[in-house]
Amino acid sequence: MRPALLLVALAVLGVGVASANTPPLADAGLDQHVEENATVYLDAGGSTDPDGEITGHEWSITAPDGTDIDPECVTCERTEFVPEQTGQYNATVAVTDDDGATREDTLYVHVEAATPPGVTLSGPGVVLAGDTQTYTAEASAGGDDLSTITWRVDGSHREHVEASGDSETDSREFSFEAGEHTVTAVVIDESGKRDSEEMIVTAVEPVGGDGEGGGGGGSGGGGEALGGQEGQSGMPDGLTTGNGDGIIQFDTETGEFTADIDQAERTSGGEVQIGDESITMDEISDLDDPESVDGLMDRKGISEEDAVER
Repeated sequence: MRPALLLVALAVLGVGVASANTPPLADAGLDQHVEENATVYLDAGGSTDPDGEITGHEWSITAPDGTDIDPECVTCERTEFVPEQTGQYNATVAVTDDDGATREDTLYVHVEAATPPGVTLSGPGVVLAGDTQTYTAEASAGGDDLSTITWRVDGSHREHVEASGDSETDSREFSFEAGEHTVTAVVIDESGKRDSEEMIVTAVEPVGGDGEGGGGGGSGGGGEALGGQEGQSGMPDGLTTGNGDGIIQFDTETGEFTADIDQAERTSGGEVQIGDESITMDEISDLDDPESVDGLMDRKGISEEDAVER
């Protein structure tokens, strides 16, 4: 019997002819751009089967260096992975329909270097030797949460502090021997990226020692005369470092500043406390002649007794 006649006979007898299966349409999703160590979410939920249903999924991922890695769930419709390299990842899903047909689709994940954390360091840059000073590190996260803050002084490890989240502030106290020192704060995030900032700290010996003994210039004694001469603009050389290194009096006859560290209590912001009043370093550095010193003391209500007597 000829084939055409067979088909007619089958149709007359009511015997059905199976139609060909249509394979599924795989959909891995849209391409993505992320930073390294960020979670990449994969979703093949857009895959369909025109004449049936999807019965299976299988994901495979190729890293930029050519190695194969597995997502969190290889056979799930939705899954995720974390790229640890920069470059292009190829994420392919193979979907299978109820007739066993399989089709694939690939999305491309472009991975860029993550933003590192940042840190700023603050504290006094000039201090008295032996004095305890506070330094503060303010850390901020980049692409990953913070992990630790490490303190170093002159390259030696001093403190190791746990950190977390998007930001962290930590303060530590240090004292220094006379000379120049380096304070460093290092912040590290959970992926190992780091940032650091350092500052140079100069520790100076107190002018006039412990404030006892003589050698004073100007009336009242008890201090140390420090070479600022009449008509010289600004502070004399011995008073250019430290916060409030003890300007007490300018002797209008000798043209000398007299300093007494024991009497001048150092306060924040570069001020010298004299009696109940204070003079800022900016005001001191503006003094250029004896009359201006007298005028400043008059405006501040500071008497010679305040300046030279305890």
